[in-house]
Amino acid sequence: MRLFELLLILSNIGLFALTVLLKTGRHRIPLFIGSGISTLLLVVHWTVEGYRIQLIFPYCITIICLAISSYRYFKKTGLSKIPRFILGSTYTATVVMLVVTAGLMYAFPVFKLPEPTGEFKVGTQTFHFVDPNREEIFDEAREGKRELMVQVWYPAQAGTGKYAPFIPDTQILRYMAESYGLPGFTLQHLKYVSSHSYSGAEISSAQTSYPLIIVNPGYGSSRFLHTSQAENLASHGYIVAAIDHTYNTFATVFPDGRITISTTNNLFSPDHDYRTESANRDKLGEVLTDDVALALDQFKLIQSGQIPSHLKGRIDLGHVGVFGHSIGGATAYDASYDPRITVGIDLDGALYRLRDREGLRKPIFVHELGK
Repeated sequence: MRLFELLLILSNIGLFALTVLLKTGRHRIPLFIGSGISTLLLVVHWTVEGYRIQLIFPYCITIICLAISSYRYFKKTGLSKIPRFILGSTYTATVVMLVVTAGLMYAFPVFKLPEPTGEFKVGTQTFHFVDPNREEIFDEAREGKRELMVQVWYPAQAGTGKYAPFIPDTQILRYMAESYGLPGFTLQHLKYVSSHSYSGAEISSAQTSYPLIIVNPGYGSSRFLHTSQAENLASHGYIVAAIDHTYNTFATVFPDGRITISTTNNLFSPDHDYRTESANRDKLGEVLTDDVALALDQFKLIQSGQIPSHLKGRIDLGHVGVFGHSIGGATAYDASYDPRITVGIDLDGALYRLRDREGLRKPIFVHELGK
C-alpha cells in the first residue's frame, strides 16, 4: 500500500472514531479539522500517487465529511437530530466500506517488482517485427503479414531519469481484466507500477557481447508479465527478448495504434474433443515456433545494424537460449530444434508437434506441472 493511500484510510478511520466517540456538542471543531486533514491527504494522494477505483469509498467518505463538517462549523449550528436507526445504519455502512476498501487494497495492490540482483543496470527497448513470408491466419477480417511486438531488456550503463512503466501501454489493462472475467476498470491501478528498467539506455560496455535469451509467454498472457524475470537476467549480463505472440496474448498494441486481442481460443472445441484440440494445438504451436524463428532473423539484422538499436554488434548470437511458460514453454521446446538455439527450458508446457527426440541433441529442461 502506498504511503498517502494508507494515510488517507487511517484519516477516515480517525474521522469515524471522532464521530462515534465524541458527544454531539463537541463534534464541530474536531470533525472540521479532521475532515480538512483527510481532504488534504486526498489531494496529495491524487497529485502524487494518482487516484484509483479501489479507493472510491474513502474518497466519498472524505468529501461527505468535509461537506457536513464545513456546514456545521460555519453555520455554527448542528444538524437536526438524526433518528437512531439512521445513525446506526450510517455507522454500519461506514465500517463496511472501510473493511471492503481494506480487502480491495489487499487484493489489488500497487506493488513493487523485486529489484534485479545482478551488477548491471537494465535498459529496455521494444521492437515491431513483420514477417514478409507469412500471412496472418488468426485474423479473418484483415489480410496482412504476421506481426509481432518484442520487448528487450539488456545490461545498461548507469541509467538516468525515471524507470520505464511496468505496463508498456495502459490500453491493454481493460483487456487483461476482461480476460480474467473482471470489469474493465479493475486493473487500471497497475499503470502506477514501475519497472527497474530505463527506456533506451546505452548498453553496458563491460562486455563486448551478451548472450540472447528469448521468452515466450503462455496462452492469453503478455510479455510484460515476464518483466521481473527479464530484468533479473539482464542485470546478470543477458539480453532478454519477450515475444508478444499476436492473437495469443490478451492484448497487443502496435505502433500505429491497432490493438489485437486473443482469438486463438477458437481453436479449442467446446466439448474438448482430443483429436480436434490436438490438431489445433499443433497448428497454433507451429505459428508460435515460427515467431521465434522470425525473432532470431530480426536479431541478426539488429546485430548488423540494419535495424537501428543500441544493441548493434553486442548480441552473442552464438549463445542463444529460449524458455517459456505453458504453451510458451512448449514453444521453447519446439523452437529448440532450430540450430541457432543452444539451450531451452519448458516450464509446465504440454508439448505439441512432437518430433524425433533423438534429433534434439542439446540441453533441454522440461518441467511438468506439480513436479
